[in-house]
Amino acid sequence: MKYILILLIAALTLSLEAQNNTFIPDTSLSGLKLQDSISLRSIVPEFMGKIDYAGPGARIFLINKDKTETVTLIFHSGSKADLIAEINLNSFMDSAYNKDKSYNLNIDHFKTESNIKLGITKAELVQLKGEAYITDKKNEKETLKYRIKNYETSAFLIRYNYPSYYANYEFEKDILKSVSFGFEYP
Repeated sequence: MKYILILLIAALTLSLEAQNNTFIPDTSLSGLKLQDSISLRSIVPEFMGKIDYAGPGARIFLINKDKTETVTLIFHSGSKADLIAEINLNSFMDSAYNKDKSYNLNIDHFKTESNIKLGITKAELVQLKGEAYITDKKNEKETLKYRIKNYETSAFLIRYNYPSYYANYEFEKDILKSVSFGFEYP
């Protein structure tokens, strides 16, 4: 009986450790969902007038209530005009920002469905997303990069019909300053 209890505890520990290393991708930010036209049309009803076609693919810029956070919604060429493929959240203005093509939202802070928002620490992010990331460090900035690339065996990628998914979390002095996630253009 003692042996069975030890095995059970060991199995539970391994299971919890495996869960911590399993990355579950985010697919929404404050109600805006990747590849879901209904969420876009309900939150940004006049989105067609706000699309900026400069650069590769179309973009829409969203700004929170106090103008401290910006979101860039990216649409891939060849896809339907109302299907968001990538989402970028920043505590600074996107370099491609176009004031005439932006939309102000009555949102205090943008956050993903797993409650990731700007200002959290690296430890908080890793607790939410797991340890299956690679790190890129430059000076005082550190980016944690998560990827899903196994299209043949990933129900997630097959569901969205994209070959790969990414999520990048950029920290400066251990504080989250930028989040970008979505599907890489094939």
